[in-house]
Amino acid sequence: MSWTATILALALTPLSPAVKDGNLSTSFIQFPADGTHATKTLAFGDATTDPRREKIIEIARLQIGLVNSGKPGELDTTGKKTRQGWQNLLEYFHTAAPGIWPDEVVKYQKAGLPSWCGIFSLWAVKSAGLDVGNWRQGVGISGVSGIKQTSNPQPGDIAYIAKNQHHAIVAKVEGNTITTIDGNSGRMGGEITENKRSRSKFAGFYTAF
Repeated sequence: MSWTATILALALTPLSPAVKDGNLSTSFIQFPADGTHATKTLAFGDATTDPRREKIIEIARLQIGLVNSGKPGELDTTGKKTRQGWQNLLEYFHTAAPGIWPDEVVKYQKAGLPSWCGIFSLWAVKSAGLDVGNWRQGVGISGVSGIKQTSNPQPGDIAYIAKNQHHAIVAKVEGNTITTIDGNSGRMGGEITENKRSRSKFAGFYTAF
């Protein structure tokens, strides 16, 4: 892919690309769990495949350590106890599953928050500029328009584990070992973590490419 084509592809995304010293980069705003704002720069090398695949992975990886939906955060101006990383959670839901769950369910420590691993995965895909549909409650990733099943998973695709109906972003494929970035994961759940599993652990894979 030529530099012109690569830059054009990235320019169509919500992020603002730039070229410096022969490498592509873009800025991404993240919301740490403490409520402050920070901007990180993602660097992209000379990708031989669609550069949006690498972007999906980097966008998802930047979220590691920023959310723990099962633990309380600080009190907000209303005096209610928030979830750790609630700003990030709201962004995931607003982008990937708009209008389904009330903001107060996502933001505050109260019942009703769904398992959000698939919503996180879809958020990463959409944030990288892929033209796909929104999450549909009770249907899962297979019901999202623009997403199709694949038997040849690549980085940037979505992996599915039948147990607990868990979804994750494929970060790396090395033979029978697949590295993923998982939302609503971790020892107690509610976090974003990076994991390695045998391919046999997955029931299927889905792609937006």
